[in-house]
Amino acid sequence: YLLNILNHSKFLPNLSSLVIILIDRCQDPNKIYQHIFRLPVLKYCRISLKEEYFNHFSLSISTNVTSHIQHLVIDHNFSLHNLNALLSYVPQLRCLIFHCLDGTHSNKSEIFPCLSNNLTHVSINIKNITFEKFEMIIKNLFYQLEILHISTNNDSIYVDANRWKQLILSFMPNIRIFDFQHVNYIQNNNDNNKAIYDSIMDQFSSSFWSERKWLFEYQFYVQQSQNYVIFYSINQYRYTDFVDHVDIHGEEAIMSCVNYFQNATKLTLSHSFAASRVWLRIILEHIIPLKQLTTLVIDYDALSFNQLIKLLRFTPNIHTLTFKS
Repeated sequence: YLLNILNHSKFLPNLSSLVIILIDRCQDPNKIYQHIFRLPVLKYCRISLKEEYFNHFSLSISTNVTSHIQHLVIDHNFSLHNLNALLSYVPQLRCLIFHCLDGTHSNKSEIFPCLSNNLTHVSINIKNITFEKFEMIIKNLFYQLEILHISTNNDSIYVDANRWKQLILSFMPNIRIFDFQHVNYIQNNNDNNKAIYDSIMDQFSSSFWSERKWLFEYQFYVQQSQNYVIFYSINQYRYTDFVDHVDIHGEEAIMSCVNYFQNATKLTLSHSFAASRVWLRIILEHIIPLKQLTTLVIDYDALSFNQLIKLLRFTPNIHTLTFKS
């Protein structure tokens, strides 16, 4: 059904923006992408497919098809081994946003030829990609980059300030916004871990970082009885023009949040929340302009019907409500 729609959409002379959110199974994601790239005047595309299919399909390299897409948002897990093929279709791409770029099935010897001369804005959530692999991507694809939002986990090399400094100076000379977040699992929250991250903070406090007004902090937290540490940038750009989706993991995250996401339009609530309305009032007053929200995702099973009704009363412009279990 979707393929038929896309096939006929190529006859629409003014179709410059397209959003696809599939809730049913997709037999061949490759065909969907092929149809999208053949739309003649498309400039903006956002696509979300069922996650279980991501790492099991291969996107073929373009031979004679090129798209006019300049802004591409992929709202599902996208395998790293398909990145080269994806970029071969979009030579005019300026902004690329990945909900999750997954390196689980990528080839260790994979190379990334320079195909993105116009790419200036990248927002990327990385999964199972080592720093060395990401370093190869930067060296080949990001030379024109001006804005980088990146979220990583586990590989501690991602918090090596000197490695980042050399990469930025040599391969991202035009970058002006560096928005960084790294989450790492730790055995326990003790003085030794505090000393380690104090040392990392010192590395990220040199003149190279301070002159660019790229500032950082770290916090320890507990999630589902596991200890984690998050190291993140606190520069002026992080919570202003670029955050449109806020994902809140439990009441503790709400209580400790000191930021206001003025442009958020999508809210995800994960894990559990108390029956009281305290957390709801805090969201309303201190974190998100609820009346601005258009998408609400409930990613836990314990939300009561009364809690949902109370939340919806404060969000009159919601047009997409998603339950995950």
